[in-house]
Amino acid sequence: MKWLELNLTDALIGMHVLVKGYNRNNGKWFYAIGYIDKYSNQFALLREEDKERGFIENVRLFNRSLSYWYINIEDIK
Repeated sequence: MKWLELNLTDALIGMHVLVKGYNRNNGKWFYAIGYIDKYSNQFALLREEDKERGFIENVRLFNRSLSYWYINIEDIK
């Protein structure tokens, strides 16, 4: 599968994705899986199990200063 650069737009809201990003603080790549949601006027990646429980504490807000790539999970099936 080819990683696509993630430029967040309204068209991506609700998409189930595998996301990878680079943490400049520790020099490591990180990965997250979930769906793209709009939260507090910011885009966020929220895990499916958090969505089912109504949790918002575990929302990972995208830091616009970092670069992210994604794979649409639906394309894998």
